[in-house]
Amino acid sequence: MGKSRKEYVTEYCDKIRSGHLEYSNLRKELQLRIMDSEDIEIIMKRVDRDLSRLAAADIARSKGKQMFYGGLAIMACGILVTTTTYLGILDLGDQFILAYGPALGGLGMAVVGMHKMSS
Repeated sequence: MGKSRKEYVTEYCDKIRSGHLEYSNLRKELQLRIMDSEDIEIIMKRVDRDLSRLAAADIARSKGKQMFYGGLAIMACGILVTTTTYLGILDLGDQFILAYGPALGGLGMAVVGMHKMSS
């Protein structure tokens, strides 16, 4: 075998994720390149495992992105309410609303979301 199993796994994961190869055709492709059925089974299992892990990581990044932008929106709402009541745009007489809860909560959500996106 010219390549190591790890190299085959990496190559086929990349091909499947880029759309150049369907997972259902992987066994046929491996049979054309590799004669040993034991190697085929091992590579198939490892490709499946790696694709599952990559899909889970993509989902986590997507949720992190949603959390980040949601946190920014909540934070902006808190800052907007505080600013408009302080400047008198939203007139409450001699009082104003200090919406630090949404501002700090949104900031916390954005930081957690940013962390999830990067991992």
